[in-house]
Amino acid sequence: YILLSGEHKMHEDTVKAQYMKGSSGSQHSTVSRNAFRDPDHHYGVASCLLCNPRNGKYYACGRDGLVKSWGPNAQLEQTIHIGNSWITDAVFMKNYTRLATCSMDKVVSVFDLGSHGGELWKSFIGKKHAWGKEERTLASVSDAQGHMNSRAAVTNSLSGGLEKYQKEIKRVSTQRTRDKQFFELSILHDLQDYPMSIASWNNYMCLGLKNGFLQLYDPCATMDGNVNLVPCEASFHLHTSPISKVKASRYVDGVITAGWDRLIKIVSLERGKVTRVLGDVDHQKSIFALEWSESHRLLASAGAERHIFLWNPYISKPVYRLDGHCQPLVNLCFNNSMQQLLSLSTDKTIKVWDLRTMRCLQTISNDDEVCKVEDP
Repeated sequence: YILLSGEHKMHEDTVKAQYMKGSSGSQHSTVSRNAFRDPDHHYGVASCLLCNPRNGKYYACGRDGLVKSWGPNAQLEQTIHIGNSWITDAVFMKNYTRLATCSMDKVVSVFDLGSHGGELWKSFIGKKHAWGKEERTLASVSDAQGHMNSRAAVTNSLSGGLEKYQKEIKRVSTQRTRDKQFFELSILHDLQDYPMSIASWNNYMCLGLKNGFLQLYDPCATMDGNVNLVPCEASFHLHTSPISKVKASRYVDGVITAGWDRLIKIVSLERGKVTRVLGDVDHQKSIFALEWSESHRLLASAGAERHIFLWNPYISKPVYRLDGHCQPLVNLCFNNSMQQLLSLSTDKTIKVWDLRTMRCLQTISNDDEVCKVEDP
């Protein structure tokens, strides 16, 4: 993530520094960022990709604040502008009928995929009570095309800050957009930091935060009779550094988290405690990727050290280690029907692993645009 972030910043600086000559030859104008952007693709790095098995659609989220919906035929169907902040993660909810996204400005947006075009169902704003400090969060107003118009909502100290915040929300919520469309805007009470990962467990939104906390919210709950205030149902301080991934699992009655502190923690939300800690010896560097297979009951983790570890969640040592990547890994994905694991590294290399033989079946590299089949 650090490497990709630096690369993205350098690209932004390059775009800002380029100029185009005017017709007279002496005048210069700044090149717009949109001039370099392909409308069908994300500007910069795509942070998350999901596939809906009910309709075969793909949903890609990026650092440009966009969610793009692709049909089964790889045709772009819709672009939704969440805001100007980096979308860190996304997850399906309610049996794939809703899509929830989280971003670095503490905004969690939930879209109804059952409606035509995927309309915004609810938008949540993170609010952390800070004594004597001012905190700014972005409230979003949606229009029929799915674009967002950001407005600032300001909170001050604990005394009076919440009332001012609610007045601002009421003002923004009652404003009519040009197409007369409305949406619900709510506060996530006592959100500790911005979410880096999100998972869905029993219709709860499980947010993995930058400060190492895991917090649970029921999107339909209210607090003290205020329909715009959502209480925090549970909070766990699991990691000493950012939580990179959160995965829900019925098998463990809760979630599995991975952090930059090299730890994997299995949390039973039914019992409200950590049942097992993995990776404290095996992982030597930060964990960026975590994937869980419910059918195989197998856990895969990877990160900066270029190895992939496979785990039984109830055994303290990994059951296997896969080697082959030359750069840090950023994503993992199980293909359960084919009994395969796919891995992606920062050098744009994808490897396909056979879970039966633990061998690499295929290597796909973007640099030379070739597809290499490994020797049996």
